Order: sequence, then structure tokens, then C-alpha cells
Amino acid sequence: MPNNQSSRKSSSHSGIVSVVLVYAVFAGLWILLSDQLMQMIVTDPEQLVWISMFKGWLFVCITSMLLYGTMLRWIGSGDASLDVPKASHWFRIPFLSLVIIICLFTATSVVNTREHQKQTEIARLQAIADLKSAEVIDWLKERQRNVDFVQTSRFFAEQFQRWQEAGDEQSGRQLQARLEQFAANYGFAAVSILDGQGNRLWGTSKAPQVLSPNVLSAVAKALVVGNAQRIGPTRDAAGQLWLDFIVPLTALPGSAPIIVLHSNLADWLLPKLHTWPLPSASGETLLFRRDGEQVLYLSDLRYHQSSTSDLTLPIANEKLLAAQALRNNVSSADYIEGVDYRGTPSIGVVHAIEGSDWMLLAKFDQVDLYHEVAGDTAWISFAGLVTLFVSIAGFYLLRQGQQLAVVKAVRQIQEERLEALSLLSAIADSSDDAIFAKDLEGRYTFFNPAASLFVGKPVEEVLGYDDREIFPLEQAEKLMAIGQQIIANNAISYQEEALDTTNGTRTFLATKGPLSDKQGQTIGIFGISRDITALKQVEQSLREGEERLRLAQSSAHIGIWDWDLNTGAVTWTAELEEIYGYSKGSFPGTYSAFSERVHPNDLAEVERLQDEAVNAHQAFDLDFRILLPSGITRWVSCKGGAIYDDTGKAVRVFGVNIDITKAKVAEQSLRQQSEEIAQRNEELERFNRAMVGRELEMIELKKRVNKLSGQLGHAPPYPLDFIDAPLVHEKTDGSQ
Repeated sequence: MPNNQSSRKSSSHSGIVSVVLVYAVFAGLWILLSDQLMQMIVTDPEQLVWISMFKGWLFVCITSMLLYGTMLRWIGSGDASLDVPKASHWFRIPFLSLVIIICLFTATSVVNTREHQKQTEIARLQAIADLKSAEVIDWLKERQRNVDFVQTSRFFAEQFQRWQEAGDEQSGRQLQARLEQFAANYGFAAVSILDGQGNRLWGTSKAPQVLSPNVLSAVAKALVVGNAQRIGPTRDAAGQLWLDFIVPLTALPGSAPIIVLHSNLADWLLPKLHTWPLPSASGETLLFRRDGEQVLYLSDLRYHQSSTSDLTLPIANEKLLAAQALRNNVSSADYIEGVDYRGTPSIGVVHAIEGSDWMLLAKFDQVDLYHEVAGDTAWISFAGLVTLFVSIAGFYLLRQGQQLAVVKAVRQIQEERLEALSLLSAIADSSDDAIFAKDLEGRYTFFNPAASLFVGKPVEEVLGYDDREIFPLEQAEKLMAIGQQIIANNAISYQEEALDTTNGTRTFLATKGPLSDKQGQTIGIFGISRDITALKQVEQSLREGEERLRLAQSSAHIGIWDWDLNTGAVTWTAELEEIYGYSKGSFPGTYSAFSERVHPNDLAEVERLQDEAVNAHQAFDLDFRILLPSGITRWVSCKGGAIYDDTGKAVRVFGVNIDITKAKVAEQSLRQQSEEIAQRNEELERFNRAMVGRELEMIELKKRVNKLSGQLGHAPPYPLDFIDAPLVHEKTDGSQ
């Protein structure tokens, strides 16, 4: 009996080894040969995913049958006396049924996982398309605002007229300088000036010397209709993409000159398009439009090697993503599948660019999507394989494993949803802005703590009610009308709203837009309101302060000036222009324009005293004369100082000028009157001295005559008794 047991153990051990070796050889050959054979037969990524999945399940089925056969042969038949209960034969039916169920469940999980992954990636793609299209639209709107400013600028039109019609070269240089500064400030790469006939008069260093036929055609149209035109994007000989704005200066009547604003898309727009916010091997954003029966790609393409010409493809191409968008007017809420300009299978989302015939396509290769799905499929297949092997140990263990897999899959989906909801809830709860959502009837379905704090009601008292339960009737009706308009227009709206809150009437900047379900149907609206009351108050205070300062300067005839020593630019207020005899807005902004109005006799002294004060880091106080072109002389009091950099070098000099002509005239008049009075007093004193001396001489002569008359025996002819009479002095008590 021991020998039989030992023999049976040895036979069982050798059988187990045989089973393991057969399984290892088969699995190794399967892995080595099946992958190479599949890559030789299939190239499509989607088919590759499905065949890989079925290949895994085929491997499971074959290995299961192989294990069953080998175990039955080398292990199960080792003891002929071992009777298998009949009840055990019934295990095959539930086991096979369980295998079928597991296969179906796993396949369903793969499909659901693939669809979930696809929807997640498409949602990200739609978010990226929304972001990029909003950036492009905002950029175009900003350019249009710049164009409107230039077109309606009276300053540019007047400077051009003085330059071309009056021959004022200084005005021409000032116009060019201001245009260069405008281009630098607002992101234009170059500027050109054309006359009323479309002839080029001037351009910046990067402006084309010869305008393209498209630009000349747009110039001719702008001269006829008087409206700004946009040309491009067009590619120059160097491969650079340009967007040109043809702007007629219509602020003054007459033949309107043309300002051409050249925008190099490589400065901002193309880098923004090329930036993909999420990790992706093939993610790409590009612009295109319809050109006849062709798709014209406007932006640089990631996988298109040529940089000196634009790529065009036929709209008739049924699979081309851009062609589908142009043929079918695809909604921004939908995604499209097809091939890109390389012919590579791709998924994309298309947005129309407001205010243009451009369309934006955000896309990535389908292989990126299916690559992640293949990884998930592999894990699910592995879980199914493990489950099948565990099922060999017992039907109940298989049921528990199946339930565990179901619970795990459901929990994973729930955790993902909870994580997303928690993230959104955390953002809404921590925001200082009021965030809310409404249904189609205007009832609140979401209300964050900040919004609750504003209205002074807990969230549970707001949800399910409309604005009439929260705000005064007039405000509520207005808010509900705005909501209905947003639903009707299906577009995002921005407006300022004044609402009664627990802190009084507050001003909010509200962003509102439609809410859609997965089918694209509008189910309500969302809103984000930011309290900008403090900002509006600051703006009002600044406006009032500026107005008070302007009125004070105007009434006191005080002009303010600022001299940038680095650029040489001089800035004057309107009051200072009036003092120096310039019409409003005509001061050229140079130091020479100031110095030529200073009286020639005072200029050297003014510059010397000002330089001494600036070099000594002291303020200066000067009075000097200015000579107007009409010949009028005015007196000006100048007080100012300087601003220095870290090295102590003066970089700006600023100050105020006051017209003191009246004070100087009054001072000179008083001085002249004082001099005249002093001169008259001096003449009177000289006259008095002369008269007194003559009187004394006459008295002396009369004395001699009286003495001579006495000697001759005659009475004195002149009475001079008053001379010899004693003087009567005042007494100390005041009597005489």
C-alpha cells in the first residue's frame, strides 16, 4: 500500500510537470507568433484593438481546453478506482455557461470602457476647442478694436493732412512715430501709410515695400466703401503668415488716406494654436477656411513640411475632417471622425470663428485614443483570464470573483464621477464669485455658498425657486428675461447687473450661458457673477478726481509738462499748449518746440539754472519770458524737479508752468511809478535848494541896500525886521 501511494504521488508530480511544460510551450509560441501574424494582416488601429481582444479570449479558451485535456489524461486517469460522482458532470454546463457569461461581460466592459474613454477624450477635445476658439475670437476682436480706433482717430487724420497738404514734415514724423508706438503697444509687426489713391508713402522697417495684389484690391475697396478691410492670413516669400488690416482714416472729410496694419501671426496667434494644454502625442489645433472647392489651411501644420506655401485639399474628400465641417456645417458641440491632411485617421472638434470665415479644428490621431483603450482592454482581459482560472477552483469562487469584478468596475466609475463632482463642488464652494445654474423655467438647480451669502438665504431655500423669491420684482423680471434671451440665442452673454443684496445694492459682472445635455439639447443656463462694486467706485472716484484736477488746472491757467530724457518726448497738457500759443493737440512733443518759444534773451539762463538744479538733485523755480508767433510776450513761472534711476542719472524732468504775465506787468508798473516819484522828489529838492539860495542872496543884497541908504541919510527901503526878530520856541507844556 505505501508503494502504491508513492507511485501515485510520483505519477501525479510528473503529470503536473507535463501540464506546466505543455502550457508554457503553447503560451510562448502563441505570444511569439500571433502578434507578428496580426501585425502583418491588420493595420487599422480600431480593428487591431478588437482582434487583440478576441485573440486574448481565444487564447483563454484554447488553454482552458488544453489544461482540461492534459489534466484529465495525466492526472485524472491516474487512479482507475476513483469514481467521479455523477453530480460532478453537471458542472460542465454551469461552467461553460459561466465562461460564456464572463466573456460577454468582459466584452461589454471593454466596449463600455472604450466608449467611456472616447467620450472623456472628446470632452477634453471640446474643452480645448472652446478655449482655443475663444482665444482666437478675443484676439480678432482686440484687433478690430484697434482698427476702429485708428479709423476714427482725428489726431492721425489731422497729422496726415498737415503732413501731405500743408507740407509739415514735423507732423509727418510725429504721425509715423505715433503709429510705430501704436504698433508696438498693440502687437502689430509693421505699419504702412498710403495716400488717398493707394500709393505707398511710408512704412516701418518690417513693412513690405511692394503690397500684394490682394492688399491693393482691398485698399481700392476700402477707398470706395470707406470701411476697414481684413486680408489674410497670407504667406510671404519667407513662409511667414500675415494678417493685414486696411484702415481708411475717415475722421475728417475728403479723400481718406489708408493705414495698413500688418500683423505677423507668428508673434502670438500661431504659438497659441500650437500649444496643446494636455499631454498628447498628436494633438493639434489649426485654422482653415473654404477657398472655392478647396479646403485652405491658414495656419502652420504640425506634420506639413512645406513652410513657403499654403496647403489646399479638395472639399469633395468625404473622410477629410475639415471638408466634413465645411460641407455639413458641423456644430461645435459635435465631434467628427475621419482623416486629417496627412490621411491619418483622426477625431476632431470644429468651431466657427466669430467675425470671420475661419474655422478652428482641434484634433488628435485615433491611435492615441485606441492606444489607451487597448491598455484598458488588456487589463480587463487579464482580469477575465484570472477569473476563468479561479473558476476552475469552484463555481462559487467564480461567482464571487464575477461579483467582485462587477463591484470594482461600478465603484471605479462611481469614484471617477464622485471625484469629478467633488472637484467641481470644491471649486464652487471655495469661489468668492456667485455660481449658479437654472432650468428652462428659471428655477435654481445649483447655488454655491458665495451666492447664498450675497442674497442672505441658505441654499435649500433657493433651490427650486426662481428670481422672484430672491430679488425685488423689477430686478427679478429683468434677470429672468436675460435668461430666456440666452436660451433663445444659445450663446454666452456678459453684462453688468445692479442687484439688492444683504450688503446693499451691489454691481456684478455676470457671465451667463446655456447648459446642454449629452445630446446637445439646452436644459438650462449657468451663471458666474463677480462683485465689482469696489472697482466701479474706484473708477468713479478716479474720474471725479481727474475732472477736479482738470478744472483746477483750467481755471488757474496751470499747465503740466513731462520730459522723458531717454526718448526726448515732451508731453504737455492742453492748458500749457494754450499758454505757449499752440492750438489744442498741436504741440509736436519735442524739446525744440518748447525752446523756440522761450525769449532768446532768457533761453540760456533758463537752461543753465534748470541743468544746475537737476544735476544737484534739487527742485527748480524759474521765471522767464516766452515770445509767441504773434509777437506777444508772456511771463511764465516754472517749478519742477527730476526723477532719477538707480545710478543717480536723471531719466525724467517734470513740472508745472503758470502764466504770471499780469503779475509781472503790475510789478513793472509799480516799479516804474516808484522810479518816477523818486525822480520828481529829487527834482523838487533841487528846486527847493535853488530857491532858498536865491532868497538868501536877495536878503543879503537888501541888507546892503538898507545899510547904504542909512549911510546916505535915507530910510531903509526894505523891511527886514523879521530877520532880526527872536524865534518863538514851543514850550515844554505844549503852549507857544
